[in-house]
Amino acid sequence: MEKITLSQALARAEQLLPGACDPELLTAWIEELDGKIAAELLKTQPPVYRYPENSDTPLLVPKPYHNVYELYLTAMRDLRDRDTERYENDAALYRQALQEWKAYYRRTHVPE
Repeated sequence: MEKITLSQALARAEQLLPGACDPELLTAWIEELDGKIAAELLKTQPPVYRYPENSDTPLLVPKPYHNVYELYLTAMRDLRDRDTERYENDAALYRQALQEWKAYYRRTHVPE
């Protein structure tokens, strides 16, 4: 499956959250998310992302499940802005999208 890069995820986030956060903060949030995915599901070392050095680095969640990143970034922006109602809504959408990808991953990566 095709993966999106850090720069593609940041571009998508900018479309949703124009000027809401600087790329370094968004990158840190993406690194946090992929770190959790790597440790909890993939059982690999968490990745390290730095902006702009790692702009062309592929992220862990592939297409068509890559909306996990924009949903996570939107929820984190709401949390940062202390917008509790929006955060709850966006976090629920993020959790649903993440669960869909995790379910797909588990179905297609059966341990030997």
